Amino acid sequence: MKRIGIAVTAVMLLAAMAHAETKYVNDIMKITFRTGPGIAHKVLDEVPSGERVEVLRAENTWSQVRLPDDRTGWVLNRFLTSDRPKTLQLNQAKEKAAELTEEMTALSSENDRLKTENQSLKETVEKTRADLAEVRRSYENLKDNSGDYLQMKEAYETTEKSLSEQRKRLDVVEKRLRERNIYLFLSGAGVLVLGFLVGRGGRSSRRRSPYL
Repeated sequence: MKRIGIAVTAVMLLAAMAHAETKYVNDIMKITFRTGPGIAHKVLDEVPSGERVEVLRAENTWSQVRLPDDRTGWVLNRFLTSDRPKTLQLNQAKEKAAELTEEMTALSSENDRLKTENQSLKETVEKTRADLAEVRRSYENLKDNSGDYLQMKEAYETTEKSLSEQRKRLDVVEKRLRERNIYLFLSGAGVLVLGFLVGRGGRSSRRRSPYL
């Protein structure tokens, strides 16, 4: 008989668990959590508004519930609701708003960073374009003037070669001129000496002539 009682109790517990549903404490501050279905039973605790409870059994105006910490007790049915209480929705909305605000702040900072990076990249691109245009102009000028440069280089080399040859010829001429100057100097000196000797010889002849 005892075994039958245990079996019936187990079946009732299983049936109660099968029909358990989730409800919330509605929008009041706190409700009493008692050991039995009635105000005469001991108060175990107070359950705050928005707390999620699991209804194990409902009897008239009372329901046996299980709290998130697995404690079981009884509360009044009128304080339970199947809908999420407005306080809970408000708190969840506040939490979501805080998350969104934080996310928006992060996105705003990232957006500012991307704007700065974009501006820097634009300036870099513009500078690169300007440098490329300058290089292109220099290349075109070099290409246009390359023919003149080669001609000028060839003329310079020809002129330098001619100048070198003229310097060599000038050295030869100056050498010959120095030699001729020496020769003329010596010739002039010889003429002077010869003239002096001739003049002296004439004067001697005139002095002797009366005695001949």
